[in-house]
Amino acid sequence: MRAALWLLVLFGVAVAGALFAGNNQGSVTLFWPPYRIDLSLNLVVLLLVGAFFVVHAAMRALSALFDLPRQALRWRTQQKERAMHASLLDAISHLLAGRYIRTRKSAEAVLEQETSLTASGQKPANAGQLRALAHLLAAESAQALQDRAAREEHLRRALEQRGYTVVTSTNGRDALDLARGFQGPIHLLLTDVVMPEMGGIDLGEDFAALRPGVPVLHMSGYTDRLWKSSTTPNFIQKPFTPTALLTEVRRLLGAG
Repeated sequence: MRAALWLLVLFGVAVAGALFAGNNQGSVTLFWPPYRIDLSLNLVVLLLVGAFFVVHAAMRALSALFDLPRQALRWRTQQKERAMHASLLDAISHLLAGRYIRTRKSAEAVLEQETSLTASGQKPANAGQLRALAHLLAAESAQALQDRAAREEHLRRALEQRGYTVVTSTNGRDALDLARGFQGPIHLLLTDVVMPEMGGIDLGEDFAALRPGVPVLHMSGYTDRLWKSSTTPNFIQKPFTPTALLTEVRRLLGAG
């Protein structure tokens, strides 16, 4: 149907052009002393139309030529983004298959590629979500590899990528001192139950006196029945996945 409409349009243009050219007796005279040039009006119209198409084609060609660097940069950016998403899929597949070292390497590759893109001014639209997911995958693999420091670091960065401000401490007494001196609001306390100098239960009670109404989330590798039977309302059982912890944090903050 579209082809038939185009044929009708071309036929109408051809008929109009034939009628105009067949009945047009006009001429255009150019004076260039001592010369005089007489041209048919039809020829002048054809020359003008031809010149328009030539100039238009030349301008498009120049525009495409000047746009080549930007297109090349866009193509390289797309290649880097594809490689970043491929590394993310590799990290997920390695994690599901139990290949935790490869999971960590793929997740770190995602973080490096995202950092490179951001430094070059080509920050991906979903950079925050990619970084949070990559940190969660790295934290999952670090937990399986018994690398506690790496797990906590990646988990902290994942929380920060989700918009949370994280303040860390080495023990319960240090955490309580930080809570006393912290000027801004605190929305959640995440603490281990067993810690040096001050346990998590005592820390939670003292923190509740300092910051009433702020939820406290305890974590421990002991049986959850012990802590559920105590005065601790929020508890997550070790070992837990970083994704499960992030879900619990969102639940408590949403409830607050």
